[in-house]
Amino acid sequence: MWGTGSGCIAIACARAFPRAEVDALELSPGALEVARRNIRRHRLAGRVRALHSDHFSALAGESYDIIVSNPPYVGLREMAALPPEYRHEPPGALAAGTDGLDSVRVILREAARFSAAHGAPGRRSGQHGAARPALVPASAVHVAGVRARWGRGVPAHARAAE
Repeated sequence: MWGTGSGCIAIACARAFPRAEVDALELSPGALEVARRNIRRHRLAGRVRALHSDHFSALAGESYDIIVSNPPYVGLREMAALPPEYRHEPPGALAAGTDGLDSVRVILREAARFSAAHGAPGRRSGQHGAARPALVPASAVHVAGVRARWGRGVPAHARAAE
């Protein structure tokens, strides 16, 4: 289980890229409603779609200039050792199989099919210094597809993301 949760990263992407359209994916119906409420609250319903999806399952035929994700990354042993305050999170928001990479594997396997440039996902270092594959690092458990309509006058930081 994974998803946009409250929608905060999708909203931040829409704010950072004012000409972009953003798809926020969520498996939990309750969390999906929270995300939709926050998207409306930020007046972004015209550019941010909250979709019920398990990873890329609801995205047939879509392509994205940017795929942003920070999937669940906590392994079985790590889950058992987490402090009590982490128990407030839904287990699927953190737990990702025995080694913490189940969701990452799905993203790495599927992401290129949805990339407008058919680019390869990047890598970053995760907890405990271990190399963990990821797409664009972000905070919270989320994936957002961003379809950009760049045009002229786009800031340099946005052009660099193309």
